[in-house]
Amino acid sequence: MTRRAAMVILNHNDTGNTVRLCRQMAGCDDIARIVVADNSGPAGRCAPEQLPAKAELLPVGNHGYARGNNDAIAHLEEIGGFDYLFISNPDVIVPDQAVAACLDFLDAHPQYALAAPHMLHSDGTPHHLTGWKEKDFVCDLAYCSGVLSRLIGIDREAYPCEYWRTDFSDVDCVSGSFFAARLAPFRQIGFFDPHTFLFYEEDIIGFKLKRLGHRAAILNCVSFTHLEGASIGQSAGVVRRYCHMQKSRLYFQHRYKRVGAARYTLLCAATCLGFAEKLLKALYLKISGKQHGKKVF
Repeated sequence: MTRRAAMVILNHNDTGNTVRLCRQMAGCDDIARIVVADNSGPAGRCAPEQLPAKAELLPVGNHGYARGNNDAIAHLEEIGGFDYLFISNPDVIVPDQAVAACLDFLDAHPQYALAAPHMLHSDGTPHHLTGWKEKDFVCDLAYCSGVLSRLIGIDREAYPCEYWRTDFSDVDCVSGSFFAARLAPFRQIGFFDPHTFLFYEEDIIGFKLKRLGHRAAILNCVSFTHLEGASIGQSAGVVRRYCHMQKSRLYFQHRYKRVGAARYTLLCAATCLGFAEKLLKALYLKISGKQHGKKVF
C-alpha cells in the first residue's frame, strides 16, 4: 500500500549527501514527494538536474533550520494530500524498512504524533541521544559551560541504556536528524518555531506536543545511521555555533519553561563563562592550525 507521505530535506552546503539521500528515498514507495529546502550559498547549492523526478528543489534564504524546514512544509501544504511528513538531515543513511516501520507504527498508534528509528553513530553503535527527556533548568545550566558540565554532570536528559530494550520507547523529544510526523498534530503546534536559528528545535516540538497530549516514540526494532557533523560540523566556527546554541537555549528556558528572572540571569552568567571558554578554544585552534599549516577558519 502506498501511503501519502512527503519528505523534507534541508541542505546547507552538503549537496553530496542531499543528492544521495534523495535518490535513495525516491525509490521508496512510501514517499510520494521530496522537497529539498536549500539554504546553501551559490557554491554549495543543489542543481535541479541532480535530483530525481520525485524530488523538488526549493531555494530558501539562510534563516536557519526551523524556517528552512517551515518554508518547505508550507510548500507541501499548498500541494496538499499528505498525511505524514518525514523531516531529515542530508547526512543520514535510512533503510527503506525504517521508513515503512515509522508509518506502520503511526498508523497503528493514533495517540503518537512522532516516530523515529533508533539512531546509530557512523560506526554502528547506538546513539544515547536518539531520544531524550525534556530538559530542565539544571540540565541546561550544565550545558552552558565546560566547567559547569564537569561540576553538575552532562547527559542528565538521557534515558538509561536499558530503556531501549523494548520494541519501542516513549520519549519526550526525538532527534531532528530523521523522524516521521503525523501531519495533523504537527500542524496543530505550528510546525517548527522560527525564532530559533539552530538547535533546540526538537525540544520545542516535544514540549508543545506533550502539552497537547500527544506522544513520541523511538522504534528500537529499526535503525538509521547519522553521519554526525557532516552537515554543519565544518560550516560553523566554534564560537558561532556556541552563540546559536545559547540563543536557542535561553529562548527555550524563557519562552517555554518560563524560568524566573533569577534563574534566567544565572543562565546568562553561565553563558558569559561558556563564551569565554569557546573564545579560548577558537584561539587555540587557530594557533594550532597555523603551526601545522592548516586553514582552520
